[in-house]
Amino acid sequence: MVDGVAIIITKGLGITEYGQGINMGSFVGARINGYILGSITNVSESITSNNSIILNQNYPNPFNPETTIKYTLPSAGNVSLKVFDVLGREVATLVNGFQNAGTHHSTLSALHYNLSSGIYFYRLQCGSDYSVRKLMLIK
Repeated sequence: MVDGVAIIITKGLGITEYGQGINMGSFVGARINGYILGSITNVSESITSNNSIILNQNYPNPFNPETTIKYTLPSAGNVSLKVFDVLGREVATLVNGFQNAGTHHSTLSALHYNLSSGIYFYRLQCGSDYSVRKLMLIK
């Protein structure tokens, strides 16, 4: 577990407020003046707060040029489904609005959002509940 790296990477995803990190399989880098520089070669499949929303792994994964993200909401509410790069920058908003309870899906098109090959994270939030998973685009 490389907690410092996880906090920096996930800061934009809003995960650091819960003190959780991402379990890294391997990391190559160094800490310089309090900043961690390096490369991540493996990230755990999911990070979830203590909630009851269900965020499924996208399919296919890896993908090119499109992938489907399926999720289940236990109750109606304002929902956001956003995609972030490994630096925590938002690169796509797939859902942003009210949705009823039940199972939903959204399609991410790498062409539409002009995404490069690499690892991305997608974050589903409904109220204070959230779940994050990773996906990989290979062109």
